[in-house]
Formats: sequence, structure tokens, C-alpha cells
Amino acid sequence: MDTCNTFRNSSNTCNNESAPTTPLLSRLKWTYTLLILAIGAYKTLQNNPHNTPPLHKKLTPSQTQRSLRILQNQQQQSKPLPLLPDRLITIFGLESSGTKFLTEALAYATGVVPPHHNTKDTERSVDGDAWGFHGRIKKRVARHGYGAGAVIEIQHLSLPWGHRCKKHPDPITMPVFLPHGCGCSEDNSEVKLLWGGCDKSPIDRRCAGVGVGKYMDYPERFFVNVTNHVRWYRERNVQATAVVVVRDDNIAFASKLMGHCREESIARTEHEWGKKLIDDALASLSHDSYDSRMAPEIVFVSYEMLMSLGGNYLRTLFDKLRIYDDVPSMEYIDGNIKYILQEMKEGIGM
Repeated sequence: MDTCNTFRNSSNTCNNESAPTTPLLSRLKWTYTLLILAIGAYKTLQNNPHNTPPLHKKLTPSQTQRSLRILQNQQQQSKPLPLLPDRLITIFGLESSGTKFLTEALAYATGVVPPHHNTKDTERSVDGDAWGFHGRIKKRVARHGYGAGAVIEIQHLSLPWGHRCKKHPDPITMPVFLPHGCGCSEDNSEVKLLWGGCDKSPIDRRCAGVGVGKYMDYPERFFVNVTNHVRWYRERNVQATAVVVVRDDNIAFASKLMGHCREESIARTEHEWGKKLIDDALASLSHDSYDSRMAPEIVFVSYEMLMSLGGNYLRTLFDKLRIYDDVPSMEYIDGNIKYILQEMKEGIGM
């Protein structure tokens, strides 16, 4: 049979072209091909069942709950941080009173900073809203006692905070350490890392929503009114607590002269002014909380007891702050020893 003649119509010529395929024949070819592939795949499964992964794996209830928690945490972390945290812990103290050490311990314990985090990295940025252990650290965490997705902020504010005491012989006291985005600084110093320059306009609408209509300009070196700071945040439904570190007065002042301000007259003025702000907070803020879920407005920490008792003393502090996580592993190096030894040498004429 002439195949070309069979499948061509009357107006076509053959010219050795391949015959066109009818729709029915095309469907038959595809069906046959798919059947061959299916048979091959079935034989492969039969001959090698253990090397073929299952299409799905049934999770145990605990695995399911853990997966859901991870997913919820990832979803929470992807959200932008709010202007105000749910929980605020601000560490205050005179310069060289041990505030940075305590800030690290609290940041680790609350989960705001992972344990053994690189301190240099932390001092620059954590979640885009920090200047590390020398300013503010804010993060959304999912830890026991805070609720899923709670935002916790740790602030470290020495009294005073900043550098170059010679340029600021008279104490400048700011009423509150405002949230990120509500303050600014024209000084060419690390203060800019906390807020930025004062050329921003207009102010973030979120700041206006908490009563800050214009940027508060912070100087290069300043004090913060402890009492007003805590009350400002509490009035805006933030569970705020001031943690005040107290160190032997003579040793703290000697350390300040050595490491922060070598002008003794200015250093003494600052030292006494910082003590006054702490005294006012001692008399004005509540030391107790009758709600087991709420921390008091202010908690005092003894540097000497912290260095002497270590983790056990931190545990009592965490209980007061309603921190239910384990005490982080810290290296307790008593900074008082060198001053005591120096006094002993001078006392015996060495």
C-alpha cells in the first residue's frame, strides 16, 4: 500500500514527506508512552523500596508542637519591632560601678542577646536598634514568663552617659531616655548611633503617638532622671524597671577618675549629682510589687555582693525582676581588689 497516497488529501503531493498523524493516533501514542513510564516506575519501587523517601513523614505530637513554635517564632521575628517594648529594664549606676557587667548578664538571661555573643558585634548593632551594652538592645523573644513574641529592651545608662567630661563641666539631665527614632544628637559622638542627626523632618508618627511631638536633642554627655524615666514608660503601659548598681563610693570615684574623667573637680560634681538622682529614685519609686507578674519600679544591686556571691546573688535579682530563665555563665572578676591592694601598699609605706 502506498502510505503517502493513503493519508494525503487530493490537493497534496507526496514528495517523500512523512505522513501527518491523526488526533486519535497521537493520543494512542501518548497513552502508550505514559503506560510504559508508569510500569518502569512501579518496577523501580518494587525492586528498591528502601532507597525511596516517603512522600510525607508523620510527626509525633511533641514534634508537631515544636514545629509550630518555631514557625510562630519565625513569623514574629519577621515583624518590625514596635516603638515601645513590652518589658524594659534600664541599668543605672554611677560611672565605674559595674553597670556594664550586669547589663551583659541581663541581656543574656532574657534572650535579648545570645549567650557568649561577640561583644564587639553587640556594641554596634543588634536587630538594627541598638548600641550594645553601652546603650540600648531591643529584641522580640519567645521565652517563658513573657509570652510569645514579647519585645524586651535592655538599656545601659551610666550616670552620666557619654564622653569628654571637660566639654560638659555642668551636669545636663535629660528627663527620659526616649525610644529609638524619637531623639537625636548633633554631637559627633556615639550618641548619634543611638538616634541620628537632628535634621530629620518630620518626626516619626509613632513618636507623636506617645507624646513626643518633636525630636529631643541629646548632648554628648548627659544624665537621665531615673524617677521620671521609669514613670514615663510605665504611663505608656511598658513594664519598666530601673536596676541601680551601687559600688563602694570611694572605689567607684577612684575608678571614675582613672577611666572616665581625669578632671577631679568635674568628676566630683558629676559623682555627687548622680548620687542625688539615685537618692531621689530611692525615695520616689516602688521597691515592691504585689502582682506576681509585675516587677517593681526599682531594684538595687550591690556590686560587692555580686562579686562575692556570684550566680546565687544574680538568681535573687532575677526573681525580683520576674526573669525565670537560668542564670548565665559569667566570669566574676572583682574590680575592687586592685584598689584595696593599692591602699594597703600606701598604708604600710611600700
